[in-house]
Amino acid sequence: MSATAVLLVIASATAHAGWNFFTKKASWPLGFTWAMAFVGTIGLLPVGAYLLITEPPEPSGWTFVAVSWMLHLAYFSALARGYSDGDLSVVYPIARGSGIAIIPILGVVLLDETMSTWAVMGAVCTVAGIIVLGTTGLAGARFRPAGIEFALLTGLLIASYSVLDAAAVDRVNPILYLSLIGTSGTLGLLPPVLRRGGASGVRELWDGSSAAIVIAGILQVAAYAIVLWVLQESPVAYVGPLREVALVFGVILGVAILGERAAVQRTLGAGIIVAGTILIAFAP
Repeated sequence: MSATAVLLVIASATAHAGWNFFTKKASWPLGFTWAMAFVGTIGLLPVGAYLLITEPPEPSGWTFVAVSWMLHLAYFSALARGYSDGDLSVVYPIARGSGIAIIPILGVVLLDETMSTWAVMGAVCTVAGIIVLGTTGLAGARFRPAGIEFALLTGLLIASYSVLDAAAVDRVNPILYLSLIGTSGTLGLLPPVLRRGGASGVRELWDGSSAAIVIAGILQVAAYAIVLWVLQESPVAYVGPLREVALVFGVILGVAILGERAAVQRTLGAGIIVAGTILIAFAP
C-alpha cells in the first residue's frame, strides 16, 4: 500500500470510530442510526442519481447491491441493539475484531479452504481479545450479556459484506454503490423506528441531537467512501486489518469521554484483537 492509501485508511478508521461514538452516546441508538443514515442518503442523492444514469451497474452488480443492502440493514439493526445494551469500548472492538476473525473461518467451513499456522494464531488471538473485553464488560455497571451477542452478530455481518464490497467495486461505481447501500439504513430501518418511537420520537431525537446526527452522517459516508475508493487500488488483505486501528480509537472514546470502566483491560483487549487481525492479514 502507498503512504497515501495508508493515511486514507487511518482517516476512514477515525471517522468510523467517530460515528459509532455518536451512536452509542445517543439516547435512542436505533432512531439515531436511522437519522444518521437519512442524512447520508440525502447528501449522496444528487451524485447517486447522476451516476445511476451515466454509469449504471452491470447486471451482476445489482446482485451484489441487493445482497449487501440486506446485510447492511441487519448490520445497522444489530449494532444499534448492541449499543442499547453495552458500552462502546466493549461492543465496538468485539464487532470489528470478530468480523476479521470470522472471514478465514468461513472460508474453512464453507469453502473447504485451509488456514496457515499464523492465521490460526491470529484467530485465537482475536478470540482472546474478545474474551478479555467480554469479561470486563460483564463486570461493568452498564453492560448486559446480550450486548456481546449482538456485537458478535455484527461481526459476522461485517465479515459477510466486506467480502462482497471487495468484489462489488469492480462492477459498480464505488460512490453509486455507497449511495444505493446507504438506503438500507434509511428505508429498511424506517418501519421499526416508527413502530417503536413514532414520528414524535423522531422529532424529539432531532430537536435534541441534530448537530450530532449531521456530523455522524457525514462521518459515516466519509468512512465508507474512503475505504471503497482505496479498495480499487489496494488489496483487501491490507486494507481490512489496517482499518482495525479504529478499535483503539473506539476504546479511547468510550473510556476517556463516555467514562466507561476498566480502561486498562479494555485497551489491552482491543490491542490483542488488533494484533490478531494483523496476524491474519499477513499469514501466508
